[in-house]
Amino acid sequence: MPGGSEETAVEARRVARPVVCAAVVTHNRLPVLQQGVAALRRQTYPVSTTVVVDNGSTDGTAEWLVEQGDLVVVRQGPLGPARGVRASFAAALEQPGWDALWVLDDDAHPLPEALERLVSSPAYAAGHVVESLVV
Repeated sequence: MPGGSEETAVEARRVARPVVCAAVVTHNRLPVLQQGVAALRRQTYPVSTTVVVDNGSTDGTAEWLVEQGDLVVVRQGPLGPARGVRASFAAALEQPGWDALWVLDDDAHPLPEALERLVSSPAYAAGHVVESLVV
């Protein structure tokens, strides 16, 4: 049905106001992670879900993450950065309702308007990968 199909509705939402899930991988960098999560929480464009993969931290990261009620946390052994990213993708795919995935390292501290700029860019509207935004 033209204009009424589920695909058309999803496409319109992606272009107009996408729902964004953020994915972060960390290992033994608690202060850096705390700053990065704070930066995600300050975005002028909301992040719907933030997935954090703790890659076997032993510096208090696991304990701090347990206290964060607004994060989806995956804890795994120290399997290296590539497996951490893979785990973040897998965990994000389990989260319902997002249109775009914003992948960041734990030392990424985006400015408050960073996500808003990414999703309002012409490249995003055209369906391309924008910076670290996967569509």
